[in-house]
Amino acid sequence: MKKLSLIMAGVAAVFGLSSCDDDKEPVYTPPTADTEFILNEPALANELITLTEESTIELTCSQPDYGFSAITQYSAEVSLDENFTDFRPLTCDGTGTNARMSFKGKDIAMALCELHGWKSKDEYVNPGPEKIYFRAIAELKGIEGSRCVSNVVSYNNVQGYYAVLEAGRMYVVGDLPGISWDVNKSAQDYIDAKQVLNETGPGTGIFLGVVKFNPGMTTFRLYTELGDWGGDGALPSIGANPNDNDCSPVVVSGEPSMYTAVAGKGSWQTQADFEGGDVTLMFDKKQMTLTIIGGAAEVTVTEYVYMVGNNGGWAEPSAANEATYAPWRLEDSSASGIYTATFDLTDLPADDLYCRFYKELAGWGAAQWSSDASGANVEVTPGVALPTYEGEGCFQLNGAKGKVVEVILDTNANSVIFNVVE
Repeated sequence: MKKLSLIMAGVAAVFGLSSCDDDKEPVYTPPTADTEFILNEPALANELITLTEESTIELTCSQPDYGFSAITQYSAEVSLDENFTDFRPLTCDGTGTNARMSFKGKDIAMALCELHGWKSKDEYVNPGPEKIYFRAIAELKGIEGSRCVSNVVSYNNVQGYYAVLEAGRMYVVGDLPGISWDVNKSAQDYIDAKQVLNETGPGTGIFLGVVKFNPGMTTFRLYTELGDWGGDGALPSIGANPNDNDCSPVVVSGEPSMYTAVAGKGSWQTQADFEGGDVTLMFDKKQMTLTIIGGAAEVTVTEYVYMVGNNGGWAEPSAANEATYAPWRLEDSSASGIYTATFDLTDLPADDLYCRFYKELAGWGAAQWSSDASGANVEVTPGVALPTYEGEGCFQLNGAKGKVVEVILDTNANSVIFNVVE
């Protein structure tokens, strides 16, 4: 019996050791310059690739070793230069968590036009098939410093096309004095009738216009394009509710009023005693809201970017920390692409400022405007413009604590200047 007890005790000990091993938590290993992350040479690298809106280009890569099996976010960058002196980011088609990446032809064509510097059809010159370079980016969502950059590969015969992002337009359709409930008119007809909202700048998603309304109850909605009435809950119609004939009242006055918008054919309706006349409409495509102001109001649309770093205690640049980063916003109120702000760094928690700039509060990852694509910090000389890159490197302004600093971020030239005001 004693012998049996000893054997059972031994078995228990073995199971106990096994259990301890199984319970060990995986340990995150931050990537270094030596972390292996390989982008494979494309099988069709030497084939003629003609980009279209429907075409795709594929890349495959390995997964970096983060110390455990992690859901990795993949993206890529494209350049005309093997050294990536200038490049544009590309977002994967789909979830972006697959090491076999697919990129839309139209996104690559747009990036190539930007890299060539073409801003209009008049400037565009067909270069013929050209060699373009790619590198992959891997990172763990929400984990600072997890970004990895792969080796560079190329597609050697890529034919692009003119694909410059231009400011968009929306059409106001309804019981209006110009064109009444007709989506079969041309875009020029709607422009002539002044029933259009024009985007304040390429990609801003803010559409603004002044439209003349009839007196009394006017029913109207917005269209992203003409020629199709659309269906319930679907584009190209945007209204107050998803379903046709499900209308919602709005109040037109001298004070702005904001209403939720959805894809679909449920319209907005002005109040029965509305006197009519000019109405200012502002549609925010990103937030899906419609703002209404009686009269031809002068509306200033302010765009923001966020300075993220030790100035905000390295809080995650997420929507949950919007209040934290509200004092650290740079503003552009003229759709110029140049963002400015002046910051009092009296309460900076360190002697030196470390920061980079994010377009949106969407979590950690590569900032749109950082000091270095590889993550290296770059010291700032006050008054001197420094280039910016997509990445996680910080601009380092030494001796910033207690100073008042003006920051000018030029997103057209991709440069930033720090001026010490006092």
